Amino acid sequence: MRRGQPLGPTNDQEVEEFIYDAFDLLPGTNDVEVRVEGGRAILSGSVPHKRLKRDRGELAWAIPALNDVHNNVAITARRR
Repeated sequence: MRRGQPLGPTNDQEVEEFIYDAFDLLPGTNDVEVRVEGGRAILSGSVPHKRLKRDRGELAWAIPALNDVHNNVAITARRR
């Protein structure tokens, strides 16, 4: 680790807040909830597209403080 480098989130609460902050920057995540316990993130809620679900899971997996991610986000069907 280099001096002056940001460490990133280190505990469950910081990781949860970090994920929520990141989700705020992405469209279509208003209905996604995050719970972090013991280094495991659990994503739940719904999004309109499969790509959005995948992107939320990938974002969570990119955080080094997490060792597991459960992406339980549902894809809402569009009505025609």
